[in-house]
Amino acid sequence: MKTFVYAATAVAALLAAPAALAADRCNAAASYDWASAGKGVTVEAFASGATCDKTVAVFVIRDAEGTPQIWEAYPTEQNAALAGKTTAAETEAALKAWIDQSTSIFKTTADLPEWKEGADAPVSGEFPFYVEEGIDRENYTRIRKLAAPIFCYVSGMESMSCLYKDSDSGGLIFKVGAQSFPG
Repeated sequence: MKTFVYAATAVAALLAAPAALAADRCNAAASYDWASAGKGVTVEAFASGATCDKTVAVFVIRDAEGTPQIWEAYPTEQNAALAGKTTAAETEAALKAWIDQSTSIFKTTADLPEWKEGADAPVSGEFPFYVEEGIDRENYTRIRKLAAPIFCYVSGMESMSCLYKDSDSGGLIFKVGAQSFPG
């Protein structure tokens, strides 16, 4: 009987440990209705870590049924939009800003920089737009002509990445490329 009591006490302590540890962790979340991508399409962002300056942030884009369509994860200390936060409230505010598209320079894929004939890549001002591997000029031009919903987010210390919802492929979401910016 004594062994059972010791074992039960040990199991109870192990089950309580994650809850106690979680209370000291930095956890934050935010969501955004990506209305231009269709009714019910949402973007959710989460960050978790031992401390707020050492979290990993994840965003998930879900379709109207709630099914995850695409997701990405980033160490927040390597992301200009998320780095340097020291509280859960600061981290939550940063997550909201990270996924909010109201201030994006690209409203649709038609706003992506032009890829001129003979150029190596599209250019926006002095900064190149790096297309995703496998996208050639012809396909990129097609993507721009779609004027499809676009979701751009900071993906590093000096870059943002862009995804788009492709109506030609049944509304699947693909990465089109990344834009560099001064850091």
